[in-house]
Amino acid sequence: MAVRMWYIRFRLAATLLYVGQTGRCVNLRLIEHRRSLTGRSPSELSLHCRQCKCTPKFDECSVLYWHRNEEIRLMIEAWHIDNSGSACMSQPSIKLHIEEIKCLSSYLLRRSPRVSD
Repeated sequence: MAVRMWYIRFRLAATLLYVGQTGRCVNLRLIEHRRSLTGRSPSELSLHCRQCKCTPKFDECSVLYWHRNEEIRLMIEAWHIDNSGSACMSQPSIKLHIEEIKCLSSYLLRRSPRVSD
């Protein structure tokens, strides 16, 4: 059985996005995000929502990409966060160099998405 690793995005407000990746079931990760909003163990998402007074729109979640390799997921997560600019509240798990961003841009911007938006 193949295990899929997801890269997800959902809206927090009309103009703000959350971007993240997980190596587990995307539905379980969304449940964890929901629980973090009211739980005792705050996440970056829940802290942001409390401060900003916004509510995640989990029903608008889309899977943008999937890959088994964690390093690739982290690079693609960082690239999407970088390309989202101020529209994204997420912080990348890794920092990409400008050369890496250019290389990923030339590949990702010309390819068909693996998973529809």
